[in-house]
Amino acid sequence: MPDLSSLIGRSTEAARETFDRAINEATAWTEWVRAGAPNASGCIVCGSWGPLELHHVAGKNNSDTVVPVCRPCHERLSERQNGWDPRWTRADNAPELRDSLLLRGLSDLCEEKGRFESAYHVLGKRLRAAYAKVARGSAS
Repeated sequence: MPDLSSLIGRSTEAARETFDRAINEATAWTEWVRAGAPNASGCIVCGSWGPLELHHVAGKNNSDTVVPVCRPCHERLSERQNGWDPRWTRADNAPELRDSLLLRGLSDLCEEKGRFESAYHVLGKRLRAAYAKVARGSAS
């Protein structure tokens, strides 16, 4: 009979390696999204092929970064934005706040993609924590 502790240890290590690969993929995806998801085909969240709409990641007043998403994903992302710090709708935000709102938008995209792949959800939560820290420092 195999040693149970050894089996658990090997299984845990294999899961950790799988998760590490997934989090690396999620990080690369987030950088690709931050760059505007060049050459994207289909919705960048769920992979749907259409119809597609352009989503302003940080809100149109805070960044020119837009990405293609399907209508259902766009509706969920826009609903999330409606719950953001009310300053997100202003056109005169300081660069630090604009950066924090971009982090928040990336967080929302990761969390939505996390409905399909858990590593994205974990990364989204970490980005939201970074957003909160940066946004507190840019309160005005």
